[in-house]
Amino acid sequence: MPASAADPADYDADIARSREKIRSLDESLRVDKKKRAELLQQLNRYDDQINYLNGKLSALEKRIRINEDSLKSLESELVVKRREAAAEKARLAEQIRAAYRMGHQSGLRLLLSENTPATYSRLSSYADYFSAARQQRISSALDSMQSLAETRLRAAQSRRALESSRDKLRQSRQAQQEAMRSRKRVLAQLESGIVNKSDEMARLEADVARLEALVAELRKRQAAAAKVSKQDRGRLPWPVDGRITANFKQLKPGGKLRWSGLFFSAPVGRDVLAIAAGKAVYADWLTGFGMLVILDHGNGIMSLYGNNRDLLIEPGDQVEKGRVIATVGESGSQNESGLYFEIRENAAPVDPIGWISNRMQFAKTAN
Repeated sequence: MPASAADPADYDADIARSREKIRSLDESLRVDKKKRAELLQQLNRYDDQINYLNGKLSALEKRIRINEDSLKSLESELVVKRREAAAEKARLAEQIRAAYRMGHQSGLRLLLSENTPATYSRLSSYADYFSAARQQRISSALDSMQSLAETRLRAAQSRRALESSRDKLRQSRQAQQEAMRSRKRVLAQLESGIVNKSDEMARLEADVARLEALVAELRKRQAAAAKVSKQDRGRLPWPVDGRITANFKQLKPGGKLRWSGLFFSAPVGRDVLAIAAGKAVYADWLTGFGMLVILDHGNGIMSLYGNNRDLLIEPGDQVEKGRVIATVGESGSQNESGLYFEIRENAAPVDPIGWISNRMQFAKTAN
């Protein structure tokens, strides 16, 4: 910001810079908000995917629990079958040992130890029957154990497969959760940036509004103070750093027409300065004047600047004293380059010598 509130043009520059900053911030905010919308969509997708994985994990955990219960039941059955088989084996072994002992006795002793031969024969048949029955029970128990072992093996394999699937799902969920956390961190930074940029935009917009109001007031005051009065006669600065080579009412080359103002000889491109504050009412080409600027200083006083190369203001511009409004151009009627200058009172040309200083004094250095 300028140190003093003297020149609206300084504030104009600040306003222009602030507006450019606002435009840049607005564009940046649009980009950030688009990124935020994309991040929110990604987070929703991650959330849906994590919920889906949680559902699958829950179902897998349930199946694993059922599988574990089944394995425990199979283990219990195997323990029972092992005990039953072991008991049958023990009984069979005892029977075999008894038969072995009987096999070592003489037939006569066996006959004598029983009442009749028929009884002996019957007992021998019973022993064979019980032996076969126990062998059958052992075989059945072993078959049942084998079936249970195979079932348990399949159940264990199924559990390993379920646990492998669960681990993969957990890894996938962990990756999704980490990606989600990363996006949330980016979103938090983005949100913070959006808030900061929005706050800065609001501050800049408030500054611009305040400066525009100030500039309007300064220009209003400047316009009120811009009026040239009779007290300014002979005190206004020269419009260009040059040499007067044609005076008011002097005959122009050719000897028929007279000058309505002054011609200042000056190099092409030299600055042309406003002799007093005023409003630009014309800034364009005009036959007989070339590139022409007309300033209205109020109180019926106007200044005309012709034969310019470049015009640096536009109609409607408020111009302060000493502002560069044009640059010197080539002269079509003179042998040298320079500025044609008039002062008019109530539209009538008057001798500028009555208004400008009688010594070389330029608007840039005038007080």
